[in-house]
Amino acid sequence: MNLFSEQAARIRKKIVQAAKVDTNFQVFGASSHRYVLNPPVSEAEVQQFEEQYRIQLPACYRTFLTEVGNGGAGPFYGIYPLGKDINEFCYDDSFDFLRNDCVLYPKMTDEYWDNLVNRLKDEEDDTPSETLAGIVFGGLLPIGHQGCTYYHVLVLNGNWEGKVVNVDYDLQKPKFTFDDNFLDWYERWLDEIIIPDLRRDEDYWFGYTLGGSGEQLWEQYKTSSDQIFQEDCLIAINRLAYISKAVLALIEKEYLNGNGNFKKLLLQILCKQHHPKIKAYLTEYAKTDFPATITLIHHHFKKQSADYLDLIKEHIGNVNDGNTFSYCCFVLQKMKRDYGLIILPFASHENDHIRGTAVWALGELFHKEQYLGTFIKGLQDESLSVVRNSLQALKGIKDNQLLVHYQKIAERFPVEQDYILSNLKQRLSEYGYNLETIKDYDPTQQPVKVSSKQESFWTKLKRRFE
Repeated sequence: MNLFSEQAARIRKKIVQAAKVDTNFQVFGASSHRYVLNPPVSEAEVQQFEEQYRIQLPACYRTFLTEVGNGGAGPFYGIYPLGKDINEFCYDDSFDFLRNDCVLYPKMTDEYWDNLVNRLKDEEDDTPSETLAGIVFGGLLPIGHQGCTYYHVLVLNGNWEGKVVNVDYDLQKPKFTFDDNFLDWYERWLDEIIIPDLRRDEDYWFGYTLGGSGEQLWEQYKTSSDQIFQEDCLIAINRLAYISKAVLALIEKEYLNGNGNFKKLLLQILCKQHHPKIKAYLTEYAKTDFPATITLIHHHFKKQSADYLDLIKEHIGNVNDGNTFSYCCFVLQKMKRDYGLIILPFASHENDHIRGTAVWALGELFHKEQYLGTFIKGLQDESLSVVRNSLQALKGIKDNQLLVHYQKIAERFPVEQDYILSNLKQRLSEYGYNLETIKDYDPTQQPVKVSSKQESFWTKLKRRFE
């Protein structure tokens, strides 16, 4: 029995427990591996692998292979069997990169990573894959796939031997997991499935945050003087599916004490837990950071969006950022109320992102016909996105005066740009035209008609004031 045998035995039992908890395979990737492990390999097989590639596997990973299983069940889509897909970063028969020194380390700076990646730019455009692997992924063994270009790999040498790292083949900065070694990482994955207090969000990516319960993470946050680690603690708390009332009260107290370094993150946790005083806190926070406030409202209070109508009215006039305005529109759209007069001025904003979003938002209203003039103006806009959004907003509005504007768009865009022609085709089909026949349209031969929907709207509006 080696140093890790006791942990390996514990893991074998927890695999069975996890399968009983996640019977419907709700955990990401579980439907692929179904909590089934491959039979362990022998020491002789491990030695043969090491001799073939002239490497030595970390003891924690070797124990997993020989005493738990040769791959199978594991985080994301599972753990590779020994030797499978080790050429993920190298598409020939050279595996020298496995023996290279690992140049990655936890908390490496963006500057360090950028300099490392920039070394590739000194090579020719057709940089051989073994060069890429040797420079960036040296000393790393691929052990599993997360989807797309993301993998988890094992450090084979150096100070961080045995640790698991999340890497991206498209060269986003790697993220070291917080666990000391492969077995600790693997066991934490099981614990977060089995133990209710450790469960994370449904969209949570395992291994990218600290592990632990709310109580444990809060204690680490309060006792640490490292601001980076403190932030990691709060991020991990925010990913918990549930935190106790006691921890929530401590977080509220910390927020009210005005911790400037983490005020936004503390507020985010309070939002996620739907703290009873959250509306008052958001209203106050909006005075100093409305963009962050409206983003939090959008993410956490879609069903309660109407509660924040006055807040948006108070601050939207000062918005000049396209993303912030978009979030305002998203929240307004969820209210199922008439927000047209709030949004209308922004259809003439100098920012084309804002103009386009305003047109989209107006097009979502049930009585959008009254903004026909705004949409027509949008069809003439210099911005492609505003033209496209105006075409989409006009869906269902059939008024012959639009045809001359559609004709001009067909002339203005002889080839497709930003999906404008595909949207124009849809609008023209409502009149029986296409991109060719609209060019022959003669407005002097066509009577201008108002749609029945518009007649209904204006008739009702006239009666209201009679």
